[in-house]
Amino acid sequence: MRRHWSPVMIVAVLAVLFLFVGLPFSSRTQEEDLRYTYRMGCPDRPSSSYCPARYESLSTDKDEYAIGETINLTLSDLKDFEYLVEKVEIHFKPIFEHDYELFYTQQRVGPISRDRDEWSWTWDQVNSEGETLGAGRGYIRLTLNCCKNYRTYFGISKSISPAEPEPPEEEEPAEPTTPERPGNLTSRALSETEIEISWDDNSANEEGFRVYRNGELIATLGPNVTDYTDTGLEGGQTYTYTVRAYNAAGESAATSSTTLQTPAAPKIPSAPGGLSSRILSAREIELTWSDNSEDEEGFRVYRNGTVIAELDPNTTRYVDSDLTGGESYTYRVSSFNQDGESPLSSELNITTPMEIPNAPGQLRVEVISSSEVGLSWQDNSDNEEGFRIYRNGNQITTIGPNLTEYTDTDLQEDTSYTYRVAAFNESGESSSEPLSSMTPLGKPEGPGELTSEALSPEQIRLSWQDNSDNEDGFRVYRNGELVAELNPNTTVYTDTDLSGGTGYNYRVSSFNQSGETFAPYELEGETQVAIPVPPVQPVARPISPNEIEISWQDNSENEDGFRVYRNGERKATIEANVTSYLDTGLDGGTNYTYRVSAYNDGGESPRTSGISATTPVEIPTPPRNLASESLSPTEIRLSWRDTSENEAGFRVYRNGNQIADLGPDASRYVDRDLSPDTAYTYRVTSYNESGESTFTSSLNVNTPREIPSSPARLRTEATSSTSIRLQWDDESDNENGFRVYRNGNRIATVEEDTTVYVHKNLKGERRYCYEVVAFNESGESETTNRNCAMTPPSIPLAPDRLRASPQSPRRIRLTWDDSSNNEEGFRVYRNGVTIATLEPNRTSYLDTELAPESSYSYEVSAFNRSGESRLAGSGQVSTPAAALEEPPAEPEEPETEEPSLGRTSLLAGIGIVIMVMGYIYSEMG
Repeated sequence: MRRHWSPVMIVAVLAVLFLFVGLPFSSRTQEEDLRYTYRMGCPDRPSSSYCPARYESLSTDKDEYAIGETINLTLSDLKDFEYLVEKVEIHFKPIFEHDYELFYTQQRVGPISRDRDEWSWTWDQVNSEGETLGAGRGYIRLTLNCCKNYRTYFGISKSISPAEPEPPEEEEPAEPTTPERPGNLTSRALSETEIEISWDDNSANEEGFRVYRNGELIATLGPNVTDYTDTGLEGGQTYTYTVRAYNAAGESAATSSTTLQTPAAPKIPSAPGGLSSRILSAREIELTWSDNSEDEEGFRVYRNGTVIAELDPNTTRYVDSDLTGGESYTYRVSSFNQDGESPLSSELNITTPMEIPNAPGQLRVEVISSSEVGLSWQDNSDNEEGFRIYRNGNQITTIGPNLTEYTDTDLQEDTSYTYRVAAFNESGESSSEPLSSMTPLGKPEGPGELTSEALSPEQIRLSWQDNSDNEDGFRVYRNGELVAELNPNTTVYTDTDLSGGTGYNYRVSSFNQSGETFAPYELEGETQVAIPVPPVQPVARPISPNEIEISWQDNSENEDGFRVYRNGERKATIEANVTSYLDTGLDGGTNYTYRVSAYNDGGESPRTSGISATTPVEIPTPPRNLASESLSPTEIRLSWRDTSENEAGFRVYRNGNQIADLGPDASRYVDRDLSPDTAYTYRVTSYNESGESTFTSSLNVNTPREIPSSPARLRTEATSSTSIRLQWDDESDNENGFRVYRNGNRIATVEEDTTVYVHKNLKGERRYCYEVVAFNESGESETTNRNCAMTPPSIPLAPDRLRASPQSPRRIRLTWDDSSNNEEGFRVYRNGVTIATLEPNRTSYLDTELAPESSYSYEVSAFNRSGESRLAGSGQVSTPAAALEEPPAEPEEPETEEPSLGRTSLLAGIGIVIMVMGYIYSEMG
């Protein structure tokens, strides 16, 4: 039977061939021309909250990249802080997928210093597995350690030609949806009381995150947060965590849980106890302690706060060596293991003994006398407590440290002695080499019972007792000088050719070849005094009606003084060497006779021959109560009281010079042709033939000055609402000061040479008029020109009760109380900078275009042309956070779908079935 191919079979075969050959060829041709491109930046959506301003601070160097091309990312609009870029993440959602997945992450990317205004990061579009992105959409997110994260979105599409992809069609805003659930929840224990959990933020529209521990909510966090540290936990306990994102539409599904057990609290070993010590030497100390722990890994030994040894476990002894003698050390011991170090043991303070000092060197012995030997040596040590002196093997004394000399006394003459010197301290002593010396014979004993006797004004006899039997003789010293050397056994000496009435100092000694010995004390001797020679050439001279001066020539050198006799009676006793005497209290016109003698302890000389003198008539008494009166700047009138009855007249003196001679009984005088403003000194005397009286007391008089010239060019200026400044020209050089008058009333007096005065405590918007005069003791000058000034209004009062209230994430309203009635307006300051100037009587202001989640400080002042009030402040106020919406899906490029393997197999099967049915049909037909 012939088989025929039916038309149905042919059509089916052609359809199958088209599916297997035609479609794949078309797809391969198109695939060869495709390329992927990135489109960067925020999607074009009507909602500004979807792409907040801070997202725009994250930008790329161009808007489109090819697959594999390096992306350069720049973060700008940085504030003046130091940042740390903690993490960079690439989140990607392939086409037809619903959730973003973390494609790339980099932790602790880098710091941003305070002085930088932008920061850059580059990415080669490859993740840690070497994969690159295909078609879809995603975003790059930067997380800073301070407060925020930043995003920029991108879309990846593929096109046939290099031309720009067609712009996506606009979509209607989507209804709010619950956020995507967070992903990749992990945990790690920071300590026995802290666990840190972290997750991936898979949503762009969350209002925050909620953290659950063991099924209970423990924290609600802000948006874009991807980690949380749970504190206050217990060591060795197990905790299970989940995280959900939430917004106004509700909560996302929970993350997969993460379970972690906190580590058990570390077990630090117990501190050692019973720390004690034993001094082994000046350089070694042995320490011992008790081991109070069973789990230590060792012990640490501290000397003076520093670790000096780390020992094996179970050690309870340590020898510290290479120390310094005589030093104080403080020791403490601790035990330690991998969990830490125990507390330090109690403190142990130890002082090492000193080392035995070095022996003295270069011992020398010097014989001082028959009973004294001087020792000297070199001190070779710096740690001795002193020195011990040994004579003939026996210690005779101990002296202090650093001494290098000693004198040994009370020795026997003509005797040999052996010495050595040892340095010592608490540790022991070291001795010098011994050295011997012989004492000489002794000196004779000094004389005793020394006495003196004055034989005459020129002689003194000395006597003494001879106490020695080995002297070679005696020496006599007067006033420190040797005056006689006498034979042995002599006990008397007479000193001659001395001065009468003079004291002398004597010493007597015995001597031999070994030396000289003085009597134990000195002796004072004095010659007898001679009667002085009488004075000569006496003279008596009247000085005044009440005084006579007597003078003479001193003819003696040894008088104790002089005696003056008047009319046979002793009148005065005068000191030696004085050659005159003034006898006072006498009567005028009376004759007196005088004699003079010299005297001393030896007696009185004969008196001089008598001399006579007669006192003159008395000088008149001086005027009293001298007074003055200034008649003008050039005239002064003087007046006084006449106290005498025997004056011949009066004399007037000006500045020490006589200017007038007036008759008796005068009591006033006018001095003319004087200079103004000049000081004069006046005195007055009375006189007669016997002389001139004493002066009156001095009278100092100043002629008055002329009235000063008037000030000129008075100017006034209002310097504030409460003060006016006056200024004038000083036209005078003799004023005492200036007087300021306001509206005819004196308001101030200022010092001379002053040309400025400020009148204060005035009222605003008032007119004030002024005049100024100069003055001195002679009177006031003419007034200046009259000058007036108007005070401006006062500075307004500051606003009161400034309040700041956030109205939205970008607006804050300010309100205040207007406390003033004369302001010209208000100034508003934000963070110290003026942002608005308002009209008067305003009490509110709305500040707009602020940044969400930012803190601001506000101040307000009132002002007018006189100035600005103090600032009224509100403190810090913060704007709330802006709401974030889920970024709508990027419009996707239309794409020719490649036939899948399942679809191809299905079509091939249908074709085969059709072929079989056609075959069967043809066989049956």
